[in-house]
Amino acid sequence: MKKLKFWLTGLLFAQLLLAIALLFINQWEEQKSKPKPILAIDWNNVDKLIVEDNDSDVTLTKTENTWVLSNTKLPIKQDNIQELLRSLEMLQTSWPVATLKSSHKRFEVVKDKFVRRIQIFSKDKLVEELFFGSSPGLRQSHVRRVGDDAIYSVDLDTLDINANSEMWIDTSFLATGSDISLIKGPDYSLKRPGASWEFNQSGPSIFLGSSRHGKLDQAKVEAFTTFLSNLEIISVAQYKPVLTSDDTTKVKLEITDEKGSWTYLFVNVGDAYFVSRNDQSDMFILDQGVYESIANVTQADLLVDKPKTDDEANEEAVSSSE
Repeated sequence: MKKLKFWLTGLLFAQLLLAIALLFINQWEEQKSKPKPILAIDWNNVDKLIVEDNDSDVTLTKTENTWVLSNTKLPIKQDNIQELLRSLEMLQTSWPVATLKSSHKRFEVVKDKFVRRIQIFSKDKLVEELFFGSSPGLRQSHVRRVGDDAIYSVDLDTLDINANSEMWIDTSFLATGSDISLIKGPDYSLKRPGASWEFNQSGPSIFLGSSRHGKLDQAKVEAFTTFLSNLEIISVAQYKPVLTSDDTTKVKLEITDEKGSWTYLFVNVGDAYFVSRNDQSDMFILDQGVYESIANVTQADLLVDKPKTDDEANEEAVSSSE
């Protein structure tokens, strides 16, 4: 009887140990399969990204708190870079779709066959590298971290990872600030000392913007300044127009806003329209409508319309009836 009791106690103890072991194994397996970040890095210290596809690549660098194109130092769309960084930070592991090195090429996540490649730097040191490959579904990609053979399916479309530098440029970076206080153009010089615009009769501009020609229309000037603060380029010009050519039209604007003083040069050559600014070495392509809404403005366009005389009214009536 004592032997039976001993064996039963031993069996119960063994079952208890087995139950505890199974519990720990299950917890370990559950913890192992629990999603975790693919990239475990300090994102606050990330200061450079290289994005590459099969045709092109772009290097984005962080200067102080602003991201720019590395080669030209042109500012990029800050919302776009922040969105990409958030997407990379949120990449999570799941059950891997493959774990063998021999599968890398099939999923297009290897050096000689990929859809997108991203290199992440901190203080000029490469800290992580990702290959994005084939798509398992809508707005999804296969991804592999360099140094790990596992391939995961993630919710990030490679179309949202752009390797074309032109697509990164902040097309509004040449726009003036919203608080413009001085504008000097071809035949006008205006200032806004308070709430209203007036002709600038001081300094070397004394012969510009003479009030004898009429009264400023505040609404028209405000509309003009809105065009300036909404200025957008199309792209960087691949060549600079010949400014001394006879068929080249040039219009210079000097503007002071809350950010500083700027000198703009608007250029028209045939069907091509350009703009440059004194703090940039490049010239930029403009849409024709944007060019005309700024460069074609003269002082007469900013004045209050004079009432028509009887003769002018009669001439207009005759013209409209013909």
